[in-house]
Amino acid sequence: MKHLSVILFIVLATVSCSNLAPAVAINTETATAVSPVSTSLPNVPLTPEFPVQDGGTVNPGDSVISKDNLPQLTELAVWGKGFVTKVDWSDDGSQFSVDTSLGRNVYEYASLQRVEDGSALFTEDKAKIYFNVEDSGLSVDEFGRQKRQFLVRVISAVDSSEIGSFYVDRLDWISVESLSERNTIVVKSGTDVELRDGTSYEILAAFGGVAYTYDVAEDGSYSFAGDYYSALDVSKDQKIAATGQFDGKIILRSGEGFSDTLTLETEGPVRFLSFSPDGTRLLVESNGRISIWDVLSGKVISTLPDTFISGDFFYDQYRFGTDAGLGVAVKENKIAYTNKNIVFIVDLLDGKRVNFINGKAGSLLDKQEDGKYGHPDYQPVTNVFFSADGQSLITVLEGRTYVWDISDNRNQFIKSMAQVDEKELYGLVSVYSASDHLLLVGNAFSSFVRVWNADDGTALPSIKVWAPNSNPFQPDGTHSLTISPDGKFVFSWSGLEGVASLWEIQTQKSVMTIKIPASEYSQYKPGFFPVAISPDNSKILFTYSLNPDARVATVYSIPDGKELYRISEYYAAFSPDSSMIAASVGDNVIRFYDSETGEQIGEVNGKYPNKNGFQLLYFSEDGKSLIAVSTNGTISVWGIP
Repeated sequence: MKHLSVILFIVLATVSCSNLAPAVAINTETATAVSPVSTSLPNVPLTPEFPVQDGGTVNPGDSVISKDNLPQLTELAVWGKGFVTKVDWSDDGSQFSVDTSLGRNVYEYASLQRVEDGSALFTEDKAKIYFNVEDSGLSVDEFGRQKRQFLVRVISAVDSSEIGSFYVDRLDWISVESLSERNTIVVKSGTDVELRDGTSYEILAAFGGVAYTYDVAEDGSYSFAGDYYSALDVSKDQKIAATGQFDGKIILRSGEGFSDTLTLETEGPVRFLSFSPDGTRLLVESNGRISIWDVLSGKVISTLPDTFISGDFFYDQYRFGTDAGLGVAVKENKIAYTNKNIVFIVDLLDGKRVNFINGKAGSLLDKQEDGKYGHPDYQPVTNVFFSADGQSLITVLEGRTYVWDISDNRNQFIKSMAQVDEKELYGLVSVYSASDHLLLVGNAFSSFVRVWNADDGTALPSIKVWAPNSNPFQPDGTHSLTISPDGKFVFSWSGLEGVASLWEIQTQKSVMTIKIPASEYSQYKPGFFPVAISPDNSKILFTYSLNPDARVATVYSIPDGKELYRISEYYAAFSPDSSMIAASVGDNVIRFYDSETGEQIGEVNGKYPNKNGFQLLYFSEDGKSLIAVSTNGTISVWGIP
């Protein structure tokens, strides 16, 4: 965190309404602060219907999934229309589309009714240009400061000829993309954004990234965490720009250099934005909800009844759960999953949302409780866990952990705990022992795994898992943690040391150590795939990568560390009786192995395509169902009908 000894005074003056866009004049010369103009979604229901692909509500089968009945295993329920990849308007503005990983959904603007085969009014966005970016070395500005200069060559996609070029001065890497329908080029450098005309290459506007602020201290200093915009679009006439943020805000920008702003509020992270052809409406995706806003008034016109799944693990299919928590937890017939600072709790059998937690509410209540400085307005949830009885939910943030009462579908903040030292925030990983109510937190730079009692928030003796790190620029701490199903053991892994160990939590003693072959790749992507420990604590499945294209999934016996066999998998789970391994092997295929021999004993295929994708697999506690959370944006429940 950076502490600034300045006070930022922002005054939002009268909204100036033109026929093009709303505008808010910002005056930074006065010392009076007024809240920004904002509009919230009207009466958003907390239990929207998710589309159940097969229709209706299903009940899990009565039979426990076993080796004998695997041929009868059936995909009982599938819900979700896939994760959203784009929202757009038809050429005449009468329809809009929501593209997902499973296909295109087209709706009439006036009625919000879905149109079958409704792509006739849309012009497919085919890029007419692409860019070659060349590092031109360092340059010196008028103040004698060194900056790195990049030459951007604009190349025709038709004949690969160079159309033009322009220079960009930046301190960081850059990326360039074209909004072809808007004749606008977007240059991103770190969190900064630069908009250029697509013909003249002249700069239309430049603005810094998002600064999520922390509360202001008595001396006027404050902290902030910088981030990039989660969504961006420009109107066709280049008069208005819209930027979306992970905290749910949309900033409409107009006027000279897009300096006049109007702030809109949504219920959660904004991933996609699209202006209508005439620039009067804005199509918004936020938390899987699609809404249409009137640009002039900044109010919601309508909201699509269909709701799409929106979660961090869907949007990044390369996040396999080692360097960060998976952000998913399954308990009985409920699943909790994170979307930045939001947590959804959803019924697995019908897809209905049964609870909704906003991390900001916890931060505000936490501030009231301890009265200390440094509570964030926005902070993403890195991991989430159900308590043993399912009545509480634990959300892990970067610097602390919140406990919530979710009994009777409530979302009441209980307490804050597990405050982590600022030096130990990088590469945070966490696990939870439901049986003993213990939260364990490790990170990439610390020698310890910290242990907290989740009942009273007290700190317990830490586990020293690594020797002190001698090189501060090479993280050699904990990159991955996995808890045993009974909550008695924790498995930790360090990439640079090439060592993985199983620890008994209560005694803090090492039960088993596995030496992993080291490679340049495995140092920086340690483990890379989640670990599975059998419920009887006799086996551990550990997947590590020696290069980006080769992974080794090995099953070891506990406690001697003997290699038993190897299987193919992305993500695996042992059955509750430890007799089988269910493994996601890509493209919605689940493969089953005999855990004693490693022999393949069955395979099932999901209904909806997921090219090169994988699934997070969870057996229910009674063994009667298998839940598959797919990176294509669907969640399915398998069982014996």
